[in-house]
Amino acid sequence: MKKTVLITGGTGFIGQYISKEFIEHGYDVIILTRNKKNYTDNSLIQYAEWDIEKGFIEEWVIPKSDIIICLAGENVMSKRWTKKQRKKIVESRTKTNLFLIEQLKKIPNKISLIIGISAIGFYGEDTSHSLLNGFNETDKNTNQFLSQVCVSWEKSYLGFQKLQKQLVVLRLGVVLYPEGSALKNFIKLVEYKIGFILGNGKQIISWIHIKDLKNLFLFIMEKNQLQGIYNAVAPNPVPNEYLMGTIIKSMQKRLVILLRIPSFVIKILLGKRSLEILKSTNVSCQKILQQGFIFQYNKIEDIFK
Repeated sequence: MKKTVLITGGTGFIGQYISKEFIEHGYDVIILTRNKKNYTDNSLIQYAEWDIEKGFIEEWVIPKSDIIICLAGENVMSKRWTKKQRKKIVESRTKTNLFLIEQLKKIPNKISLIIGISAIGFYGEDTSHSLLNGFNETDKNTNQFLSQVCVSWEKSYLGFQKLQKQLVVLRLGVVLYPEGSALKNFIKLVEYKIGFILGNGKQIISWIHIKDLKNLFLFIMEKNQLQGIYNAVAPNPVPNEYLMGTIIKSMQKRLVILLRIPSFVIKILLGKRSLEILKSTNVSCQKILQQGFIFQYNKIEDIFK
């Protein structure tokens, strides 16, 4: 019997990508949005309205759904971290989950699995810039802002467990996809024969290709036995400098300008957000590998083949 996936935050880059892929794999998809009228295309994706501030959701979506994927959350890098913005970043993640939990308590449903996301911002900085011994799921958080966001975010999922739902939380690395992510901007600059390295370029980036992230969602949905927290990162993290070098080499471009943007400039431009740009975070994927998941994109070079 065909299953239905309900997605919060599904109008974003990740949600739009995985929704189309899920449909190709035989699932029905419902995306919750505050502006249903903006999504009236003739695709197979269904859209339903909700507004957590008004306590409203189209009630038909809960009984119809079998799986919930929680992607909702304010973009953490889009604006300066003022007090108001920090609150918005946290509440856009936690309040949506708490609202859904309350709806599941009230509305009879057959939902069996919740897949939530968090981020590798949970972890601290690897000051050694080592490619060995990455952070694993049992390592502790820090007192940095994004780490505390992740702690609150992950805590907000626990109510699903109390409702006897299977719960898996993925700590996402940097999601890469040449046609639709930060990589697109890097590639465009290289086309204009400009490259740039952030800070000293040694900071480790733990990444995952969006196709592997989609496959990971499907793996969890179809294996039907995973529980708990898993790092969603590829097996081979890379330094920032290596990433840029790979882009340049793959495009066979001879650069006119290679800019090194000093850390102090990034700090002036981004304020406290610069901590996440300059932080080195080597994260391990051993736990999900041990469950039998196979990455299609193991090395950064694989993205550009």
